[in-house]
Amino acid sequence: MAQIKQDANSQEQSISVNQIDRIQMEVKTTMKWTLLICLTLYSMISNATFENGMDKYQQGDFEAAYFIFKNLAEIGNKSAQFNLGVMHYRGEFVSQSSIDAYAWMKTAAEFGDRTYNKTAEQILSSLSEKGQSAAMERHSEIEAEYGAEILASVLAPKPLSDEDCVQPPERLSVVAAKYPSKAQQNGMSGFVDIDYNVSRQGYARDVSVRQQTDKLFAKPSAKSLQLSRWNSSQGDHTGALQGRGLSVRYKFMIDGYEAIIVEKLTKDAKKIQEQANNNDLKAQYRYAKHLEAMRAFDLVDQKIEYQTTNQWYLQAAQNGHPLAQYELGKNMVAGRGCEVDAVSGIKWLQAAATSGHPFAQEEIAMSAIYDGLSVSKQATYWLRRAAASAYFKPKLVLAWHLIDNPDASELEIQEALTLIDAKPVVYYDEVRILETQ
Repeated sequence: MAQIKQDANSQEQSISVNQIDRIQMEVKTTMKWTLLICLTLYSMISNATFENGMDKYQQGDFEAAYFIFKNLAEIGNKSAQFNLGVMHYRGEFVSQSSIDAYAWMKTAAEFGDRTYNKTAEQILSSLSEKGQSAAMERHSEIEAEYGAEILASVLAPKPLSDEDCVQPPERLSVVAAKYPSKAQQNGMSGFVDIDYNVSRQGYARDVSVRQQTDKLFAKPSAKSLQLSRWNSSQGDHTGALQGRGLSVRYKFMIDGYEAIIVEKLTKDAKKIQEQANNNDLKAQYRYAKHLEAMRAFDLVDQKIEYQTTNQWYLQAAQNGHPLAQYELGKNMVAGRGCEVDAVSGIKWLQAAATSGHPFAQEEIAMSAIYDGLSVSKQATYWLRRAAASAYFKPKLVLAWHLIDNPDASELEIQEALTLIDAKPVVYYDEVRILETQ
C-alpha cells in the first residue's frame, strides 16, 4: 500500500528533483568577471539529494536514506515527508508506527497531492478509533512543525541592515596584498575570497581560500590577512576564537579596469534578474552571487546589502538549489544581513551538506565543535564527508578531532597521520598544521 515515491507527482517534487539533479558548479578561470561569481574551488556539485536518498533506500541502507529524507523533510520537501511516512509504516530504521506514517503522509499531502492523501487515508482507516484519534493528533504536531506555512516563516531570514547586524572583531591594522608581478605583466585583474577565524590574541587563523579567479592571487591575499591584526580584547569569549566563519575579498585591479567591470556587471544584472523573476532557480542563485560581486565595488551607485542577496538565496534555496542553501544557511548562522538564527541556518546547511557540498559539511562540523549548534556526534560524520574532497581544512580538523579523544584507537591515530600528510590545498595556516602534528 505505502510505496516510496520516485516520480514527480506534485509540483514541489518536480522542482526539487527534476530541475535540479543535474545542476553543476561552473568552473571558470577566465578573467571575464561576469562569469566569476561562482565558486571555483571544486568542479561539480549536483543536487541529487533526493535521488541519493532513493539510492540508499533501494540498496537497503535505511539509516542513510532516513537521514537524507529527514533533512529534506525539515525544509519542506513533500516527497521526502511522504517517504518518512513509508519508512515509519514499514518499520525501516525506525520503529513501525502507522500513527507516525499517517502523520507524515498527511503533512506531505497538504498541497492536495491525491496519491499522498489517498495512501494516508487508507492507513488511517485501518486503525482503531483510538488509533485514528492518536494519528490525527500526531499529524497536528508534525504539521505544526513541518507544514509549509510554518516552514516558510521559520526558515526565512529575519532581515537586518548591514549596520544592525552582528559586527566582526575590530581590525586594527590592514596590510596591503602585493600585486603578483606575473599578473601585472599579463594585464590580469581578479579577486580572491578567503574564509578565516580570529583568535583571542587578534591573529587570523585557519586561512582558507573559498573563491579565486586565478591561483596567482591566492598566496599574496593569504599573506596579507596573516600579517593583519585584530583587537585582542573585544567581547566576552570563552573559547579559543573571538570570531569564526569570517570572510574577506581581495581585489587586484589594473588601472581603469574597475569601471569597466562595474559597467558590465550592472548591464548583465538586468538580464539575470529578469530570469530570476521568472522563477528560474539557477538564475536566482546567480543573481544573488552577481549582487555580491557588485557589492565589492565602490563605484556601484547604490550600496547592496546582504539582506538583498539573502532574499534571492532564499528563493533559490526553497526551490532546492544546494549552493543557495549553503550560502543562506551560512549567512543565517553568522547573522549576515539578518538576525542570527543558528537553528534554521543549520537546517539549510544540512540540506546542502546531504547534496555533497563540502563547505556545508565542514560548516556543520564546525558548528558542533565550536558552537554546539548541532549534535556533537555528527561532527565526525560530516568531517569525514568533507575530508573526502580535495580541501585540506576538513582533513586537518578531522585529524585533530580524532586524536583529541583519549580513547583513540590505533586505526584512528593512523587515519589522523594520513590526513595530516595530505597536500594543504588552498589552506594557509602553517601554525595550525604544526600544532596538529
